[in-house]
Amino acid sequence: MLHAVSNDADDSWSDDDEREMYTGAEFDGISEDEDDGGLDSAAKGQHQMQSLPPGSRMDAENISLHLPSYLGRSWCDNNAAKDLVKAELRLWEGQLNDSLHQIRIALGHKSYLFRNDVRPARTQRLKTCAWGEVHAVESTVQHHTWVYNHA
Repeated sequence: MLHAVSNDADDSWSDDDEREMYTGAEFDGISEDEDDGGLDSAAKGQHQMQSLPPGSRMDAENISLHLPSYLGRSWCDNNAAKDLVKAELRLWEGQLNDSLHQIRIALGHKSYLFRNDVRPARTQRLKTCAWGEVHAVESTVQHHTWVYNHA
């Protein structure tokens, strides 16, 4: 989408490196068979971006996306990308709704566990097992709360 915007007569890209970064040329020749020895994906992406010689390949999962929020409002206004801003906003709203849905499901599951596992448990072993399940569901709630707050 951004490539089509930048091909008009009024070229607002300052240099060829910037044009390449935003038009998707970095996706050419993406490799799927490289292994970096167990680095997590975020560290792998930072490591690869800093240590890549020109013309080399990297995994698509580690390429940062240049969404309108990354590019900035003034860039989007100057480059007729207002529709992209609206599309990204709809994606954020969808992510928020998905997170709220998952929180509701997890809280319902947690309520079910209290009623059917924790409350009727009469031995220490049963109570410990029931509370372990409750804590597992609570970590799910916390994860989706973090996703919601981050979005």
